[in-house]
Amino acid sequence: MKNYIFEPVTKKQAISMCNDNRIKHINLTIKNCTKELKDGFSVKFVNKLLTNNNNTKISISLDRIFSEDEIEYVKKLLEEISLEKVQYVFYSDLAIHEILQERNYQNKLVYDAYTYLTNYMDVNAYLTFNENVVVSNQISVQEIENLLNNVNKPVIIHGFGKSVIFYSKRKLMKNYFKYRRFLKNPYKKSYYLQEEYRDGYYHIYENKFGTSIYEKDYYYLFSELEKFNNVDEVMIHSADLKAKEYNAIVEAYLTNDENKLKAFKCEVGKGIMSTTSILLKDGKQNE
Repeated sequence: MKNYIFEPVTKKQAISMCNDNRIKHINLTIKNCTKELKDGFSVKFVNKLLTNNNNTKISISLDRIFSEDEIEYVKKLLEEISLEKVQYVFYSDLAIHEILQERNYQNKLVYDAYTYLTNYMDVNAYLTFNENVVVSNQISVQEIENLLNNVNKPVIIHGFGKSVIFYSKRKLMKNYFKYRRFLKNPYKKSYYLQEEYRDGYYHIYENKFGTSIYEKDYYYLFSELEKFNNVDEVMIHSADLKAKEYNAIVEAYLTNDENKLKAFKCEVGKGIMSTTSILLKDGKQNE
């Protein structure tokens, strides 16, 4: 069985996972430091869990892009976290790298940017100044396999989740509601987009840090994981899921039962992972 990194949705679920001997590694999104649908966990709770935990590796995630006037805030926040007890810090803004490098925590840095790291040369370059990296979930299974055969060390991959297919720091929903004179809260989590000529609904979410649009289905890898080389760990994401729903996903992977995953009430599929990327690095389109 592969080594999984799970992402608890609630405090209760995080505590429960730390008490489950089957779960070896969890990742906690930090409050105000994510573009995801999740609200994130407070520094106080993270430190409490780090102090009371003896069995489970705990990582933290700061996965959004920060503006110039937020750098001091991020520095202060990272000073408040017991980083010596943290396994990894997942990040996508290089400011995080610089801050932790200044504090001699290079051994905890994991670069995780969904639309980057799509070929082995990208991966090997970023491995030179990070402890590890997360391979993009925007490429096909075949591309992932080829990439993994050429990396310089085992890396982390995405195993389950819902891809962010669009992200902007602009307040698109807020501006649209203002333009249309909608007297509604643009920051609710219940808004979806529907394309004119397609049936699917795409979850759109905006917070004070920007706007994200998600794929309509959850992507997943299961049997494919066994044939991959050079995989250190597999991330099983929880974005856009309630704790009870996520528990079902966790159980499917822990028991190695793909049928449990297929029985999940939400739509799951291979998505872009089943098809080679439309645009290649040299700019040529696939046939």
